[in-house]
Amino acid sequence: MVFFDCNKGIFTRRELADIGITNSRHIREMTAKGQLTKIRHGFYATANSNQKAVTAVRLHGSLGCLSALREHGLWVPPESGLHVTVSSHSHHIPKSGQCSSALIIHRKNRRFISPIDPPETALADACFFHDCETAAIVFESALRKNLLSQSGQRRIFNTMQIKKKNRLSPILNNLSESGSETRFKLFLHSLRIPYRQQVWIPNVGRVDFLVGRSLIVEIDSKSFHSKEADYHRDCVRNMHSMQAGYSVLRLSYRQIWFSWENTKQEIGCFLRKKSYR
Repeated sequence: MVFFDCNKGIFTRRELADIGITNSRHIREMTAKGQLTKIRHGFYATANSNQKAVTAVRLHGSLGCLSALREHGLWVPPESGLHVTVSSHSHHIPKSGQCSSALIIHRKNRRFISPIDPPETALADACFFHDCETAAIVFESALRKNLLSQSGQRRIFNTMQIKKKNRLSPILNNLSESGSETRFKLFLHSLRIPYRQQVWIPNVGRVDFLVGRSLIVEIDSKSFHSKEADYHRDCVRNMHSMQAGYSVLRLSYRQIWFSWENTKQEIGCFLRKKSYR
């Protein structure tokens, strides 16, 4: 049987009935054939179901927050763990001593919505439960992908803590092409260093950041450098940039996400030695 996958392969008993699986004998037969697996009372999964969502439903919750946003195609910081949203009254989640460090439980006063929280719900939770940087990264990714209406943006801002909202609202935009760029932008903003994003420079092309008047900063948003042709293109761009009087600083994904404290110190020293204002 082919399922219409509206819930990432996870169905309630009622939803199974809606697609013609109407009685217990039919469900038992499909379970015996491996076409269905019982997750918990009233919930079943197909063989190709989203296993992260299956885990969340087994815990009497839904895949939420950063994990849901990743499923919806948003840029999420690496090593974010598995985020499960449960009712604030739930007694079915593991005790703290039984929870893995990779499992993050968010308690909310609400009923089950779906196996994977919708984008706006997950985004509001991420902006509420996480620090300013994480909130900025996922919010800008949503803006970049046109997933938020003006009213949606207002609703999410209304759920944020006032201090966080006041810090982020003046600087969020849809120019960051990755969370790496958002992280670097927040760093520049914290130092009160003037910058512009996605600037077009003749004979060079569009650059990620122009810091002050003469420093180009390019951000590698992926964990591994791409093809040799891309590397050659970057070298040519660097040469044209320097010929036009610009300095060029290129930051790798690893520098930004796995040695960020050292990277910030080195960038700070670099900026103090030279003036780009």
